[in-house]
Amino acid sequence: MMNGQSRRGIVALILVCVVVATIVSLVVHVFDDTTYEVSSSKRRYLTTEGSYNTTNDDEIYSWAERNLHPLTEPPQPDKEVSMMWHIPKSGGTTVVKIYECLNLTIANRAGSLPKFHHDKDKEIVAFRPWGERGPSYVNVDTSRPKGIEHAAKLGLVPSNKADIIFTGFPRDAIELLYDEKNRGRAMGVFRHPIHRLVSKFYYLGVADWEGSYQPQWKDMDIDHWASKVNRDNEHMVKKLAGKRQNEKVNEEDLQLAMQTVKSRFVVGVLDHMEESIHRFNAILGIDETTDTSKDCLDQFFRHGSKKSNSNTHAEVSKEDTAYQVLAEKNPLDIRLYNFIVDLFEEQRDVIKAYSR
Repeated sequence: MMNGQSRRGIVALILVCVVVATIVSLVVHVFDDTTYEVSSSKRRYLTTEGSYNTTNDDEIYSWAERNLHPLTEPPQPDKEVSMMWHIPKSGGTTVVKIYECLNLTIANRAGSLPKFHHDKDKEIVAFRPWGERGPSYVNVDTSRPKGIEHAAKLGLVPSNKADIIFTGFPRDAIELLYDEKNRGRAMGVFRHPIHRLVSKFYYLGVADWEGSYQPQWKDMDIDHWASKVNRDNEHMVKKLAGKRQNEKVNEEDLQLAMQTVKSRFVVGVLDHMEESIHRFNAILGIDETTDTSKDCLDQFFRHGSKKSNSNTHAEVSKEDTAYQVLAEKNPLDIRLYNFIVDLFEEQRDVIKAYSR
């Protein structure tokens, strides 16, 4: 016969087995191929590193929630300053040229150039460099973080002197330039991440007028560049997360990026540039029936074919090594881009409703 101590040991062992079986059963039923579990209103995503990240289904970055109007609110162009996220090699320079043609007052880098003699001014100044015609610029540099900090100190957005702000640093710009009393609108033109990187490779190999010119890329094999040289991976997710190029991003960063773009950005896509510009014009309150508007849009989309920083080059296909390497290094950006393409279709009715 078993003594009391043996019986207690057996009972304890049985209890342990029951608990383990219950946990295993829950895990098997809860986790699917995407490896997440739902707990109240939150999802916990298992990253490739094996750690969990928790985010609300509709949670967005706090700087966007605080400082940007949601798409559910119709635009008020006279009371708002819009920001355009300028992603390299995604059509952003063409957008700048279009709004220069439309004579908007622009904040990017141009107004801070020493040749215009306003870079030392102690207040926000809007000026027209070429007389009574053409675009105006404000005297700040929103193309880099330090310039954004300077523009914030001068009160760029509260001055209401810029019609549109162009920047490659959306988080810095939205967090520092805007506030709850001066909320803005966010827009952006997006391009497939692999096509963007391939374009960047070929362009910077020959663009000796660019500060980021890379002459050594001109005769480099693109497969070698993709696998050994390129460091510009997960560009969009990192920019929204406020992370540097050498930092990692994860599933939580992607989900926050998706929800932030969905609720706060009017998205355009390079493959549908004309429609994208029409949507941005609706946000900016541009009257497309004026002679100036008609002429400018005609130059870029009809009889004319004005494009900036375009560079004809060989394309890569999904079967190419370079494509596969870049896809492996940019999975989150690719998912964000595919999400944005769907969002572009969803937002069509939202934008139309603004004009009703």
